[in-house]
Amino acid sequence: MTYEAIWMGAPVVTMHRNTFASRHSTSHLMALGAPELIATDESTYVQLAVNLASDPNALAQMRQNLHSTMKVSPICDHPRFAAGFNIAARHVA
Repeated sequence: MTYEAIWMGAPVVTMHRNTFASRHSTSHLMALGAPELIATDESTYVQLAVNLASDPNALAQMRQNLHSTMKVSPICDHPRFAAGFNIAARHVA
C-alpha cells in the first residue's frame, strides 16, 4: 500500500518496527529521501501525522511532488532492481 499511496501523491507516515509492512514502508520512504516521515515510537508517529495534517500548505506541496520524486527514485529504477535481484538470486542458489 505504501508504494501505491505515494505513487498517487498521498504521503505515508510509518513507524519503523520489525514487521514486513513496517520494513516495506521504511524502505520506500528512505529511497524517496523522506526519512522525516519515519517514526521510531508511537508518540512520534502520532506527532508526525498530526503535524502533517495540521499544515495544509506543506501537505499540498508534498502531495504535488511525491509522484515525480518517486519516478526518479531508486524505487522506479527497474533495470537496477532487476540486476541487483539477479545477483542476489544467484547467491541463494
